[in-house]
Amino acid sequence: MNSRGRGFSLVEAAVAVAVMTILAGMMAPLALKILNQRRDTATRKSLKLAFEAMFGARDRRVGNMRADFGFDPDRSYPSLAFLVDRNRCGRVPVYGRHDGAGFYWGYNGPYWYGPVSGTDPVDAWGSPIGLVYDPDRRTVQVRSLGPGHREGAGNLFYPPVPAALSSFRSCVIVNIEAAPQARGIIQVIYGGGLDGRLAWTDPYHLGGRKSESAVFWVPSGGMEVRCLPDGKDAAGLSIPLDLLPGETREVRVSL
Repeated sequence: MNSRGRGFSLVEAAVAVAVMTILAGMMAPLALKILNQRRDTATRKSLKLAFEAMFGARDRRVGNMRADFGFDPDRSYPSLAFLVDRNRCGRVPVYGRHDGAGFYWGYNGPYWYGPVSGTDPVDAWGSPIGLVYDPDRRTVQVRSLGPGHREGAGNLFYPPVPAALSSFRSCVIVNIEAAPQARGIIQVIYGGGLDGRLAWTDPYHLGGRKSESAVFWVPSGGMEVRCLPDGKDAAGLSIPLDLLPGETREVRVSL
């Protein structure tokens, strides 16, 4: 009988199946590694977006909670559901004019358009993204639990080094030209954070000097410089501003 016409024997077929199984077993870890690398890359992008959604960016305007209502964390958060759900943000009002402010402030979200589980922003492995806050150093980082889904060596962070909250403030310098007899105060008004009220800086008291300057450090975003001269008939001066994190702005007033 001509051997060229016969098919594979049972032994040959078994050997072929065994070889393919071995090759598949060798490829599986490589495929998983590639998948995790893609998830790692996607998660790092998400962490940056989540961080900017809370604290803003220095190089461009990004809708963020610190600019909109002075978000100032006082603890760590295992979930950032407040980026999606205003009800998780305490008493913060809807974005608009409130309490006689000359600027818009309040919750202007949602601030997150990435993947969610319920209302929890999640990483590429499906775990909630969290905020790590150090109350002693007043620093913040956004964290992913990584492929292990638990705290440990596989966690991912943005920024890589904890960022000081003070670095996301803005500086307002008010240069004052005043008559020698002028009296009054200057303050900067801004959104007050999770308590849902306006906040303001300590007042700078005009000292009767012809020329003086007042310096204020405040959360970035919408704000208002108020100059309130003494005297019942004296009209106050209001200057609305909108500053990026780390930005310094000088304004000049005459009283």
